[in-house]
Amino acid sequence: MGRFGVVGANRFQGVWTPCAGDRKEEQEDEGWEWLLKSLREKMGELVRRAVSDSGGSRGEGEKGGKQAPRPSEESRQPKMETPPSQDQTSQVDPGRRGRRLAPEQQNLLKKAEIELKKKFTAEEQIRKNHMRNQNLTSMKIMVDILSTVSGLIPLLFLLANFSGRLVAALKSLLVKKKDRVLTFDDVIGLEEAKEELKEVADFLQHPKQYRDLGVRIPAGVILEGPPGSGKTLLAKALAAEAKASFIATSGSSFGGVLMGLAAMRIRSLFQRARACAPCIVFIDEFDSLAKKRFSESVNKGAEMDNDLTVNQLLTELDGFVSRKTNKPVILIAATNRAESLDPAVMRPGRFDRKIFVGYPDVKAREGILRHYMKGKPTGEDVEDHLSKVAKRTIGWSGAHLENLINEAALFAGRRNASEVGAMDLEAAFERHMLGPRKKGDTWKSKDAERVLRVTAIHEAGHALVSTLHPDGAEVQSVTIVPRTGAAGVGGFTSFIPSSDDLQSLRRLEGQLAMAMGGRAAEEVALGERNVTTGATGDIAHATQLARLMVEEFGFAPEVGLVKVGEGGFFRRSPGDQEKSDSAVRRLTQQAFDTAKGILEKNRNLLFRIADLLAEKETISGDELRKTIEKHTKGDTF
Repeated sequence: MGRFGVVGANRFQGVWTPCAGDRKEEQEDEGWEWLLKSLREKMGELVRRAVSDSGGSRGEGEKGGKQAPRPSEESRQPKMETPPSQDQTSQVDPGRRGRRLAPEQQNLLKKAEIELKKKFTAEEQIRKNHMRNQNLTSMKIMVDILSTVSGLIPLLFLLANFSGRLVAALKSLLVKKKDRVLTFDDVIGLEEAKEELKEVADFLQHPKQYRDLGVRIPAGVILEGPPGSGKTLLAKALAAEAKASFIATSGSSFGGVLMGLAAMRIRSLFQRARACAPCIVFIDEFDSLAKKRFSESVNKGAEMDNDLTVNQLLTELDGFVSRKTNKPVILIAATNRAESLDPAVMRPGRFDRKIFVGYPDVKAREGILRHYMKGKPTGEDVEDHLSKVAKRTIGWSGAHLENLINEAALFAGRRNASEVGAMDLEAAFERHMLGPRKKGDTWKSKDAERVLRVTAIHEAGHALVSTLHPDGAEVQSVTIVPRTGAAGVGGFTSFIPSSDDLQSLRRLEGQLAMAMGGRAAEEVALGERNVTTGATGDIAHATQLARLMVEEFGFAPEVGLVKVGEGGFFRRSPGDQEKSDSAVRRLTQQAFDTAKGILEKNRNLLFRIADLLAEKETISGDELRKTIEKHTKGDTF
């Protein structure tokens, strides 16, 4: 009997092709044949015994003188050939060859063989089906394995490629000691932050000295401050002062499409840092890496990945074995959102120092401007003008100041100048504050002359009220040139901001009067019925400031010393709302009356400044003050 199996694609076409089995399966086939042969022999032996018993009875009858019965009609029929499947010797007694079996015995033998064949055929079919199922199962398992492996191959290539890129990226991030020349002396301003970091540098330079005293070297330092304030610069200077390796990266670079990728990158980063110890690891945008963990979140996958990232970071911070050796590793993390960091990360023992890095003061701003101006050809008027620019750039970061100097050099190049002048610094400052000039002709409408005149009067009113009011702000520049960043009717008056963090009631009243100066100038010069919509932005600003004075600062007696604005603790009632609105109207109206009184008293000066603006389009604060001093006599308020 042959064996059948599945070969190649014939399985999918329903074709069964014979294939050779191994020795064990051939032995199983021979066993089935032996069993069939044994059953046949056993059946033949039973038949022979039955025939022998029948023949013996007939022989005894003949010996007794009895005549043998006549043959029946069936016995007279010609002898039939035995089917090939029957054993000839099993149907005839060997001692009496030629005699046939009785019909009952033949029927019994046929039924036995038929039942035996059915049983054998059924068992053989079961065996074949079992073998086929085994082959199909093996093929299915093989296909599943191949499909799984084929799906993993791109992932393996991706991980291999990522590993190579990660190593290359870490090597590129590493700044060798000999390549750095930046020190704390090169960092202008930020004196408090530098003093704190100098102690950390001393830890890195003399770890044994502090270890002998039982001092635990800090594992990390948090630099908190607004963008561009110099956090990265301080970290680089710290690495140079400590003569340590420096690795810089950002928190957003650790993320990826695969869960756990950030944790793996953190592990690789600190392995690299330990290999380069003593080393400083600087991570900017640290809040994107160590965010607070929440027990309940809509996005479970992202939350789980964040948990893995934070846990791996905590493990690395706690596992700084190098802190006990002569080659420590310190993590410097910079962020402008320290409140969003996970509390477990911020606890002492992981980040022992928290240093605030703020914006530079006026002295530091002037030093930064002079530092970035080095190496550039400058005019004679630039040296004194830098001090004025430093006073006008309150709240500017070092990055903003560097961009200002670069813009000034660009303006000098546009006018084909060989050196940077004060006018270039002014142009760069105006671009930063007001935006670039609108392209094309400034005035193209049919009534361009009227619009130009109204705009000049409006801006002259702002500048004149601010200068003549005893608590007004210092005017920086006045322009009627439309700018992309300027609001109103196309002009803009800029002021030098105050360095005081606390604002008095008189100072705020001066700001309200300055905001109302444009509308008051239009009414004084053009009449009450000819005012324009140019004061829309001014009125909105004055209303907002007056509401803060009433509801936040407690400057309205009718409302009282309570906070009734949004987020306040005093519950607002309809009566309180009416009082608040009434106080806001009172403050804005008083400011308008004050501005109008100043302009009515100096009507001729208002027209003089408006004419100067219409002629030059832009005048500086110094030019404005000279014009006012020339035409005023005594106290004008």
